[in-house]
Amino acid sequence: MQNSLKEISNKLQYFANNHSNINEYNCDDYTKFSSKDHLYPLLWATPTNLTIQNGIVQYTLNIALMNLVYEHADMIKVLSDLGDIFTQLITYIDEDSENNFYFISLDTPINGLPFFRQIDGVAGFQADVVFTLRFGANTNEIAWK
Repeated sequence: MQNSLKEISNKLQYFANNHSNINEYNCDDYTKFSSKDHLYPLLWATPTNLTIQNGIVQYTLNIALMNLVYEHADMIKVLSDLGDIFTQLITYIDEDSENNFYFISLDTPINGLPFFRQIDGVAGFQADVVFTLRFGANTNEIAWK
């Protein structure tokens, strides 16, 4: 099996690098967040719990998307903009592979909840999203673009 959590992380990094609204990407533990250390919006997306059983690959993405609210008069607008990025990320990961060897599906509904943390002055979304890669052809390879 050629796929790995590192390859998934690389795919997430590619998304962040090509998204004009994301100022910084980090695959480390988002609970280490400190509001004065980063520009915003900031995306944490850490793939975890990769399992391979009976030809099915499953993994969880721990996602945190944040933005400072001190500089924004309209927190609803901030959350709306972050919600758009959050949706784009899920769509990017959830799309079919061009080689049609597999497709990715969400195992559970997305419980991406918006939050506002007064102490840190941060608005954002956080979710654990479970993805399943189901093969559509007889192959042992998964190719990430």
